[in-house]
Amino acid sequence: YPGDRYLIDQLFTPMGANDLLDWNVDHNTWTGILVDWHERSVQLGHPVKHLIIESNAAQKFMMQYSWFTKWCSRSSISMRPHHTHINKLDFEYGVRTIPNHYRYGRVRLPGTPDGRRVAGPLVQQITRYPDATYDDCVMAHWFFEYQLQFLIKKQNKLSSVYGDIPSWMRQRMDPSRLMDKFKEGRDVLDRV
Repeated sequence: YPGDRYLIDQLFTPMGANDLLDWNVDHNTWTGILVDWHERSVQLGHPVKHLIIESNAAQKFMMQYSWFTKWCSRSSISMRPHHTHINKLDFEYGVRTIPNHYRYGRVRLPGTPDGRRVAGPLVQQITRYPDATYDDCVMAHWFFEYQLQFLIKKQNKLSSVYGDIPSWMRQRMDPSRLMDKFKEGRDVLDRV
């Protein structure tokens, strides 16, 4: 899928399920990384809409709690399970498709010192994959890339490169009229 990909944040550290999302009974509120990231995305004007989690024991563990599904619902976030074993080696959709996004400049990583520190584990893993000690960040990026086919509405027709040109100017650029103008100019040159 075309378009740039932006790494806004990433956390590469061991954590428990309660670090990801938890319900605080004493304060009657949710806490955790997901809450922080969602609040920040709303403040930035681009709210998180999908949560892609590897379909394994951890995902099944989280989904058994009503407070987890309530938080997703109240935050307008749909949860998508990702089945790693199905397409991991697929030529068109597998993990090996990830390097091309970097090669062609479609991935944008943070440029601030703090941002570089956050992106560091991804850079280390992506540049050493499949021989890196860890591949969690590469897999997370792949989950996203693979799920794009289900999250983005497919367009049957490519949009015109002239789509953002005002209508009054498009009339001036009508190919049939341009060709007529070209022929008129050529006739004038032939007569000279």
